[in-house]
Amino acid sequence: MMKSALTLFLILASLSVGNLIAQEQTSNANREIGIRMTNFNNFGLMYKKQRSETNYFRLRAISTNLGFRFNPAEFGTFNVGTALGYEKRKAMSDQLFIYHGWEGIISAQTQFAAGPATFGIFPGVGFVMGMQYQVNPVFSIGLETIPTISANIGYDGFIWRVNGVNLGMNSSALALNFLFRF
Repeated sequence: MMKSALTLFLILASLSVGNLIAQEQTSNANREIGIRMTNFNNFGLMYKKQRSETNYFRLRAISTNLGFRFNPAEFGTFNVGTALGYEKRKAMSDQLFIYHGWEGIISAQTQFAAGPATFGIFPGVGFVMGMQYQVNPVFSIGLETIPTISANIGYDGFIWRVNGVNLGMNSSALALNFLFRF
């Protein structure tokens, strides 16, 4: 009887210590990693690191895309991009934050065709606006949009040229973020 009581006490004590350690680690957590999606076809990775009480560095790996079409005009495309910047948070409650900030964006795309391959570079800047809800100490859900301005610089196999400037802001570009805090 005494042996089982001691065993039960040790189990409960170790669980309590484990919970205290987990609480301490999550209270000191200052990094977040997760996925970002604008629809079920467009996914990206996101990393955030706290720099001060309200400022975060952010890095997004914009989703890559590899596609093939079987027609004579175009055989395939590949694109990849990244964005980095900062966000400034303001607490609306203990669990809800709104944030805003700037990020630089760079992406590249190539198209493989029967003739010369084309290549495009898209440098730009975006203004991040969003909100994040802290579900528990290690998991949060966010909603954000990033109006952008970017250039379209292309190479068609013969010459580099600026093909245009894009200004992007629409409601279909709302992104849903799922973030793990560590």
